[in-house]
Amino acid sequence: MKTVNARVIRRSTTFRSTFADSLNCIMSQQGLKKEEMSEPREPLDAQVADDLIRAASAISNALVSVFEGINQIRDRVIEVRRDVVERRKLFTPQHLAGLRPLILEQLKRRPFLDGLGILAASDLFADRTRYLEWWRQDINDVIPLWLNFDPTSVDIYDYLEMEWFTRAQRDNAKTVFGPYVDYTGADHYVLTMTVPVVDEVFIGVVGADLRMSLFEAEILPVLYDLDWEVVLVNSERRVVSTNSQRWTVGSRLATIPEVSEGGFVAIAEIGTDSDWVLAAVKLVE
Repeated sequence: MKTVNARVIRRSTTFRSTFADSLNCIMSQQGLKKEEMSEPREPLDAQVADDLIRAASAISNALVSVFEGINQIRDRVIEVRRDVVERRKLFTPQHLAGLRPLILEQLKRRPFLDGLGILAASDLFADRTRYLEWWRQDINDVIPLWLNFDPTSVDIYDYLEMEWFTRAQRDNAKTVFGPYVDYTGADHYVLTMTVPVVDEVFIGVVGADLRMSLFEAEILPVLYDLDWEVVLVNSERRVVSTNSQRWTVGSRLATIPEVSEGGFVAIAEIGTDSDWVLAAVKLVE
């Protein structure tokens, strides 16, 4: 798991060893090497540095938990396809349908997920260019997601062109996209996380939609536990969450937070390929 990077302002030379020890402890717990961490800027003080790193690590762990469930489904897809190929059989949508119990199990473990499943590559099946095995959950039920894949339709749901699909395919890496309002799919304010499924050929992506109203409820206690006004921002400068009335969730900042700019005194990077940063301004009064 990728750990957080801390960038803070120094006020005293005596804090260097304490701050380094804090970072080394987290790096050791996460299994990272020193070169994977950016060199921290000068810390404001021990408390803000430690608190911000701890909060960022908790948010990172929440994202990692989702990726762990996604990875289990990805591994199972590869395992099933290899078995089919070894038996010289044709891999069909019915084989993906056999993953439903695993998908439902992972959904149940993560109540803040809106949906979870696999979306096939355009050339995976001979008789169709689009196919998904995707299930959605709410408080009362879990249901399959049905979408319009008719290429002649004006309202086709063309996931093959969506950034969370194309980035995973192009970069062969996991992605964190959003939050955004998924008008054509989940119809909720969601965060989409995807992992490519590759076994010599590109098979598709396994993904999850996090309903932000529920996910934010998971991370807000972490932010409110801080004695600092903080804002969680994605790579598009959009506010993901905050413990302050200074910012509005969903709005965009003028720039990505940087230490000593815009009043920010400390920043921690969330990691896990999210490109999110957690930035602190001052003590909450």
